[in-house]
Amino acid sequence: VITDIFMPNRDGIEIIRELKRSCPRTKIIAMTGGGPTRMMEITSAATFLGADHILLKPFERESLLAAVNAALGTPPPPKSQHGA
Repeated sequence: VITDIFMPNRDGIEIIRELKRSCPRTKIIAMTGGGPTRMMEITSAATFLGADHILLKPFERESLLAAVNAALGTPPPPKSQHGA
């Protein structure tokens, strides 16, 4: 599951808590752009509640792919020689 921490109608921290309670083996990637003053608090809470990876916005596509591959336990795809 990939979730944002801050969303208009739902709290991502609560989603992480609910998912881990109902499906403990679910892999969760959380992302946030929550600002520097609360960043450590937010990422610590997400990790404590069971997020497997935290991505700080803005992030590169490669960072997301690496987090997904790590969560799935699959090796990353080989780098393209053509830059695609």
